[in-house]
Amino acid sequence: MLNWAIIGSGDVVNRLVGKSFEKRGFSKVKYIFSKNLKEAQKLNKKYNYGKVAKSISEILNDHTVNSVYIATPPYLHAGYIKIFSKKKKFILCEKPLALSKKELNYILKICKRKKISLITSFYRRYLTRFKFIKKILDKGKLGKIITFNYRLFHSPSTHPTAPFKPKKNMKNLPWRFQKKFSGGGNFLDMGAHAIDMISYLICDIKKIQTIKNNQLNFYKVEETLLTNIELKNKIIGQAIWSSVVNKTQDLFEIFGTKGSVIFSLNFSNDVTILKGKKKFNKNIPFDKPFHKNLIEDTIKKFTKCKLNKTYIIEDQGFKVANIQIDATHND
Repeated sequence: MLNWAIIGSGDVVNRLVGKSFEKRGFSKVKYIFSKNLKEAQKLNKKYNYGKVAKSISEILNDHTVNSVYIATPPYLHAGYIKIFSKKKKFILCEKPLALSKKELNYILKICKRKKISLITSFYRRYLTRFKFIKKILDKGKLGKIITFNYRLFHSPSTHPTAPFKPKKNMKNLPWRFQKKFSGGGNFLDMGAHAIDMISYLICDIKKIQTIKNNQLNFYKVEETLLTNIELKNKIIGQAIWSSVVNKTQDLFEIFGTKGSVIFSLNFSNDVTILKGKKKFNKNIPFDKPFHKNLIEDTIKKFTKCKLNKTYIIEDQGFKVANIQIDATHND
């Protein structure tokens, strides 16, 4: 039986997770902890998780808790992983895992030394729509893949998860746009999923180059970022994120010798396949809550590890985090 503690009480837990950890006889939430006690109490009442922990020590002292889900802003990830790894808890952590190479290498080292199971929450890999697209590509329906591009455009007020109206000397800027909390802008936040999808759908990344700027100065992290990407199979492509334009667009295109596929990573349910003059449209909704499939798979993996007294580290989490950090930091 997996007994979970949820660390964090923000949008991710409420909108993406819900009661996904509850599986009779296999998994249940025993605690929720947050620095925002009122939000934790609100979520606990809504989802009937178990109880609100008043401190991390309360969770650590309960030896029946064997699994932890970390859903805090990124600057807290490494610290919590350190705390719970010492108690040998299974850990599911939101992305990005770390804000620097130093933190990332430390996480990898401590998890291997302690033999801790750690999975990064790249949940899009588990959604039906992206599994469908991967199946098309793997079967060669588009022929040999030649190139790809991705772009995510929006204004500050139409940000998918952290909309705000920019003002001078803003005091309540969303944490995603404060480097000390998030490590960067939209590239480190939503861009992590795009980078992971490139690895998942096409091939692991060999090299990534970035050009970034900040023209409107709404915040100190980058507003627009362009990437040139080379994959290990020599395919090249591009991706661009901009958080300050007056058009909202979320478009992923993959081109092959026999056709192409066009889809959205965040919004539209449509998947369009183009082959010559033929056009095929398929409506594949996002599974909801978004984390459900990931969590179900994580429960299976952690249960297996518990029974066999083994551990697992999901490699793609470290690969993607490393790529992100290389692109935005020098440390």
